Amino acid sequence: MGLRGGLAIFLLTVLLSKDIMAVLGPEFVPGWVVLIVVAAAQLFNSSVGPTQRVLAMTRHQKVLMAATAGSALVGVAASFALVPGYGILGAAAATATAIVLMNAITLLSVRRLLDFWPYDRRYAKPVSAGALAAAAVYLVGLAAPVPQGVQALLVFAPLFLVFYAGLLIVLGLGKSDRQLLAALWAPARRAMRRVARR
Repeated sequence: MGLRGGLAIFLLTVLLSKDIMAVLGPEFVPGWVVLIVVAAAQLFNSSVGPTQRVLAMTRHQKVLMAATAGSALVGVAASFALVPGYGILGAAAATATAIVLMNAITLLSVRRLLDFWPYDRRYAKPVSAGALAAAAVYLVGLAAPVPQGVQALLVFAPLFLVFYAGLLIVLGLGKSDRQLLAALWAPARRAMRRVARR
């Protein structure tokens, strides 16, 4: 999915967490914080890239196994420590801790063993586009409130995605972005040509 997709999902989760939970029922709305905690951990997971596969493919399986086992043990220990006092929020924090720890270990291992680091200036564009799109949708929500739940999701999720995609284009697409769009556009163009010939 990469950072762009992961960031879009995370920001949508932050913006619409109460609406997402409201779909399940009003009694679930107080759990919106849990959703954001887990989404934040998954965003970090998306941002580091395929570090786990890189370690496996470069014959560093022992490092990967140690990271997996260590993060699992920390997750279990954190669950025992946090769940009794904090309930589902404690479970979410424990799960997020395990996810972040696993990815942090593999990220640092790839840096140390293979001299690879996924973060660079290219991350600034999607982060800027996401922040601006989220701010715009938040302001629209303040100016034109929509009933909580499905209606808010149907209005604000597409609006955010349009803003986000538009800002990414305005800020400039990278080579990989252009290749992806070209690959997606080619079959669509062929389909339109077939329809036009009929």
